[in-house]
Amino acid sequence: MEDRISELPEVVLLHILSFLPMCQVVRTSILSRRWRHLWTQVPVLDFGTHEPEFSLWSIESFINYCLMLYNAPKIKKFCARVDQSRICHCTLDAWLRFAVQHNVEELDMDYIAGYHSGNLHFFLYNLMPGLFSQCGELRALRLRGCALNLLPSLCLGSLRTLKLYHVIIVSDLNTSGFPLLESLTLYGCNSRKHLSIYSPNHKLEKLKICDVSDVLYASGDLIIDAPYLSSIEISGYMRHSGYSIKNLSSVTHACLNFTGMFRTAYTLFGDHMSVKLLESLSHVKTLKLCQWSIQNMALMGKPILENSVFSTTCLELGASLNRCEIKGIAHLLINSHYLATLAVDIQMMVGRNYDIAESEGWEMLELAMSSLLHLKTVQIYNLFRTTEVSFYGEASHIINKVLTDCEKEITLLEVVLKSCKMLDKMFISAINTQDPTEWMLISELLLKLTEVTFKFIEACLSFYLLATHSDERVMIAVLNVNLDDIF
Repeated sequence: MEDRISELPEVVLLHILSFLPMCQVVRTSILSRRWRHLWTQVPVLDFGTHEPEFSLWSIESFINYCLMLYNAPKIKKFCARVDQSRICHCTLDAWLRFAVQHNVEELDMDYIAGYHSGNLHFFLYNLMPGLFSQCGELRALRLRGCALNLLPSLCLGSLRTLKLYHVIIVSDLNTSGFPLLESLTLYGCNSRKHLSIYSPNHKLEKLKICDVSDVLYASGDLIIDAPYLSSIEISGYMRHSGYSIKNLSSVTHACLNFTGMFRTAYTLFGDHMSVKLLESLSHVKTLKLCQWSIQNMALMGKPILENSVFSTTCLELGASLNRCEIKGIAHLLINSHYLATLAVDIQMMVGRNYDIAESEGWEMLELAMSSLLHLKTVQIYNLFRTTEVSFYGEASHIINKVLTDCEKEITLLEVVLKSCKMLDKMFISAINTQDPTEWMLISELLLKLTEVTFKFIEACLSFYLLATHSDERVMIAVLNVNLDDIF
């Protein structure tokens, strides 16, 4: 059989090998004489994917063997996944020096392979910033499970992406030495101590902070000062003792997606802190909030936000529409005078549902929506997600049960159609399903929904109903409703 692959140019063969982990790349040396030394020039060194027989002990010897025989002048990507507690730190330093000396463009180092992210109480590898001093071509840096001191004097002139996972940042995180930095991600960093972020970079677009700490509350504050940042996302648990936004004046897109907040003696302080954090983002144009943030608005929002006006034009909410959340949404909308687009993603309930009168919440929401003179588009996603009704049985019986079970979602539709005076478009998307039977029932449910809500329409609008089957989006109905046609 003719070996046509081996006849390809060397640059093409190296490009093919760059998609394989090194444990497989090295094995190609036995294919033929042409392949014997080809692996020593592959531009991507991926030691992050191991076969089952590769122990965390033998990986050190394998990496040393590969680096000793490596013969290319430049490394495009260097990736390693090791257990730093079983490898001499001098060896870890040597690997970094090797990558830097070969003008690495993308560096991905995981020093805590095999450990659960929540149990990082052992001594971490202290990565010396001096190792990067000659790394002028580094464009992307990802580190996991080490201690790092990012001195202001450290200059990485080509760095565009920085991702730190479970990294102890020894001093303040100052990115002034990274003039081209565009994206910064901090996942589980400084969960037990103070974290201050200062980024004067004009190029910085995205900042993502996720707190996955295993402690109840951290002892330090989270301070953010990034005057040119355009997008920020804070997620996980709110466990820092304080959240201080010094300067986010250029942010246009913000997302608060908290997993939860423990119910302790500090609960009211945490609720207050959450709403104050939201207040500091009142100038953003696009705001995305989770259920916890909305629930806190119900408890603490009104007294804090009485004198605040949100400049938000697009508001995205994740909500189960329980009584607490309805009140929180009302508090938020009544301060969102410029809102043009409202998107609600129906979710299963998490968090709290305090003793708030059902009618009180909906009345507040109706009043708030009637004051929105710029709201022209409402989008509702994952309709029927909260129902516990089985979709198998007689179709008419199932449809009636689902409509009864999803009373809150239907009430929301009624409030929107009755109260939003300038509404132009309404988009409704049902839950996704792979089952053809469920998909057909959902299609019928959406059509039935038009009959239930039609009488509440008091404005000219386009009414979009979508059902989703697998990866296909199918338009069930488009109703162009005009007041003259109804009355």
